[in-house]
Amino acid sequence: MVAPISLRVVAQVLASWVVLAAGLAQAPPPADGTTAPDFVSHTVDGQAVRLADFAGKIVVLDFWATWCGPCIGSMPHLQEVAAAHRDELVVLAVCTSDARGKFDEWVKANAGKYPDLRFTCDPNDRDSDTFEDRASQKHYRVAGLPTKFVIGRDGKIALGILGLETDDRRLEAGLARAGVAIDDATATAGEAQVKAVAERLAREAAERARRPTPAFFPAVMRLQHGDPLPACTLLDADGKEFGMDRFAGKPVIVAMTPASGAPRQLLQEIALRYQALGVTTLAVMPFTAVDEDGKGAVMGSFLRGDKMWDGIGNLLLRAGVSLLPKDMPREVATDEAFARKAERPAEAPVTLLPVGSKAPEFACQDLARARRCGSRTSPARSSWSTSGRRGAARAKPRCRTCSRWRRRMRRRAWWSWRRAPTMVVRTSSRSCG
Repeated sequence: MVAPISLRVVAQVLASWVVLAAGLAQAPPPADGTTAPDFVSHTVDGQAVRLADFAGKIVVLDFWATWCGPCIGSMPHLQEVAAAHRDELVVLAVCTSDARGKFDEWVKANAGKYPDLRFTCDPNDRDSDTFEDRASQKHYRVAGLPTKFVIGRDGKIALGILGLETDDRRLEAGLARAGVAIDDATATAGEAQVKAVAERLAREAAERARRPTPAFFPAVMRLQHGDPLPACTLLDADGKEFGMDRFAGKPVIVAMTPASGAPRQLLQEIALRYQALGVTTLAVMPFTAVDEDGKGAVMGSFLRGDKMWDGIGNLLLRAGVSLLPKDMPREVATDEAFARKAERPAEAPVTLLPVGSKAPEFACQDLARARRCGSRTSPARSSWSTSGRRGAARAKPRCRTCSRWRRRMRRRAWWSWRRAPTMVVRTSSRSCG
């Protein structure tokens, strides 16, 4: 039997995103006015396409993925713009952070809907060992999908567009900057959206700076620092079973990840960096687990980002690893950072009222309608209860139409309450002028 503390495990929890969390990129994307980096992508037929092939043309570079709902949702508008200006611009839709098989399947089924879009796929797809070298991350450092770049005839970025907004006209604003003839009202609306989004992102960045993400977390899901590691039986690439006791006495960095998103290159980089210290990396794709006696202790978890190496370093120090000077974190965590949090008391179960039971009476106020109608009545005097009874005093609205409408709704509510043993709430909206 291995001693409970002989195996130290650092668990890395990776998330699969539809829209990637902003701020995880280690560097910002290329700024407006800088030269767009060249890269290669492949069509569904395997033909290589480079961004430089469109030199001298206005290019809309769209990074998207088949699993990304906002990406697919933005394509009809992208097709509309491409069709309206097909003589002066090229739309290059590059599938990224996805599997090549998914790309081929999607393009064959849907490309006909978007005849003016050129669909390609980054060769560094999810199933490759070079996934971390995909252009969207290595060269353009996008913070989410979809991300579009409007590139002018001079090869410089006119505008970068992150995400999808309601009635999004930022693309037209970028094309206007690049010299495409766009309606003035549309371009102005797009520039207003660009400004609004920039202000919102600035507020979010200020909030993140005020409450920065820690370099590590002294917990993994429900397991806190120092908890015994539940042993499990895993299957290796050959289908043979093995237990975590194989790594007894060694620090292990475990990546819990789906097979399609295994960070092979990252794990290899971590292994090369810490192999001299006896650290082992392990990518675990969840199959089946068998509960046994604990064979180790959990150190904590970390996220990928600019603080990743600090997080790994602190957790390895806590696991008893003597780090090299170059691998020391910028700030060494104290014992207080690993203090166990008090367990939250169990919440009392909440049960809904069964169908057919009498609904309890309660009071409510319709403040919004009082404001729209310009009522002089205070909120307390315009209160109602579920029994349909009027408040203490009659409201004196300025609008005679609203007054008649209120009386009609009172009568309707009263009769509904008298006839039905259960409560059905119906809401309606009406305003003056």
